[in-house]
Amino acid sequence: MPEPLFDTKEAARRLGVTVTWLRDHRDDVPHIRVGRLVRYSQTHLDRFVELNTVDPKLLRRSPRSRRK
Repeated sequence: MPEPLFDTKEAARRLGVTVTWLRDHRDDVPHIRVGRLVRYSQTHLDRFVELNTVDPKLLRRSPRSRRK
């Protein structure tokens, strides 16, 4: 059975962003075009979150930002 597809409103809700943000970042979030319609799958949304998750332990702070 194929995975259900979500419209922009539902995809934005699932990502926790606004519809406007999702439209503005459409080139960054994997999606499917069905004619003029844009649809998202949960797999696409999960992949986007996975690729954009930052591990704070891996971030290096510059010496300048460590000054107090």
